[in-house]
Amino acid sequence: MKTLIFIHTGMILVMLLGIGCNKDELDIPPPNKVTLEQAHSTTAGIDQTITAAYRNMADGNALSGRYYWWAEAMADHVKPNTNITGDFLNIYNRDFVASPGGGDLSYTYRAINLCNEVLRSVELNRPTDAQYASNKDRMKGEALFLRAICNFEMVRYYGPQFGKSANNDDLGVVLLKEPVEGRIQPARNTVAETYNSIMEDLLAAEQLLPATFDPVLHLAEYRGRAVKDAARAYLVRVYFQQSTTAGNIKALEYINKLIGASPGTIINYPLGTVLDAFNKSGETAFATESIFQIIGVPGQSLADNLRDRYKLISATPASNSYIASAKFLADTRFYNADKRKTDLLITVSGSTYTKKYDLQNMNIPKIRSAEMILDRAEINVAGNNLPDAVKDINVIRQRANIPLIDAAAINAVQLLDTIRIERIREFCFEGDRLHYLKRSKADIPAGDRTNATPIPWNANKILMKYSQGELDRNSNLVQNND
Repeated sequence: MKTLIFIHTGMILVMLLGIGCNKDELDIPPPNKVTLEQAHSTTAGIDQTITAAYRNMADGNALSGRYYWWAEAMADHVKPNTNITGDFLNIYNRDFVASPGGGDLSYTYRAINLCNEVLRSVELNRPTDAQYASNKDRMKGEALFLRAICNFEMVRYYGPQFGKSANNDDLGVVLLKEPVEGRIQPARNTVAETYNSIMEDLLAAEQLLPATFDPVLHLAEYRGRAVKDAARAYLVRVYFQQSTTAGNIKALEYINKLIGASPGTIINYPLGTVLDAFNKSGETAFATESIFQIIGVPGQSLADNLRDRYKLISATPASNSYIASAKFLADTRFYNADKRKTDLLITVSGSTYTKKYDLQNMNIPKIRSAEMILDRAEINVAGNNLPDAVKDINVIRQRANIPLIDAAAINAVQLLDTIRIERIREFCFEGDRLHYLKRSKADIPAGDRTNATPIPWNANKILMKYSQGELDRNSNLVQNND
């Protein structure tokens, strides 16, 4: 008999580090605690566990923080502010021995284990209340969705880019598909196994999740959480990250499902202003282009990690961790009238800051339709469909208030370069840069680092390291050695 206190504390120690729990202790519920079986005897009880999984996934040490700014700090478009120290400086210096991962894993694996508890309870049909039938598929879909996105974000840091080896038999991450009980020392799965698991979960989630929140059918807590299109959007991201012909075909299929099949005309999730996705707060506040977002909750401050990394509070002394690099300013080649420059960047005392994370308790946009549009444009260039690619890129440029592209006056090489510049302008400081470079099989530039050289896209040096404590406690855990 397992208790809720086991679920919510120290999960990473049990799951990855190989620390066991005394079974006799688990058989006796602590005072004022209920067993998992008791808690999951109602639909609301299972839903509370899903809420806890969201909270761990969305922690500033995981998908609302580290997994955002790591991809920028490890790449070339930010540089440290004058007051930066510790992990923030080590990550920028790409010293993952001095600052390995670990804290992030505790939150993502807690989320995964909570999802696995939900999946088991749904499989066993533990709830007996009247709400269960109309919420069963939705709860299972949410658990699969959350498990998938946690595994995907982890493998992009701890595993190599998909396609590094012909069979993708390099090491990915530890996959956990059952609730953890007792002492285990799991080995890492391969990249192929990891991606297969992610896609299997997302495809199932797509079928199970509802199209939208329905207050008649669903518990109120579900409002603002993942729906069917969130699973589809993450499928696009996974397929696009693979950077294969087959992946591009599947990504294009799902992009068309999401935003409409006519390039240049966005039927669903139309673009608003450039600031629109970054000035929303609360479960009912959605920008028109937001497909999936992490809801800002007063008192939990999920966006504070990003605010601390990027927001300009005081230029003297510098108040945040990272500012735009000279490399970023050179690569973006902003038009002076570009709304992404005028509305989302601010330069003070010679330093350029993003304004994307200025709002307190903001909803963090995880996937926007702008990503679907730029992905489709790039896929169409790869397929030599330049007219459709131009139609989509012009949607982005029109919103930004910059000149449109003339399809008759541009070739494939020039158009691909234009799309890549638009991607930098559009997704700067949003955790896209490192993953896009690896997906493009491009070396990771040194940026503004002194005496540094580019790192090959497939080098272990750019992979996050496991901490020594994790390795000591799990003899089956293999390090990402340089």
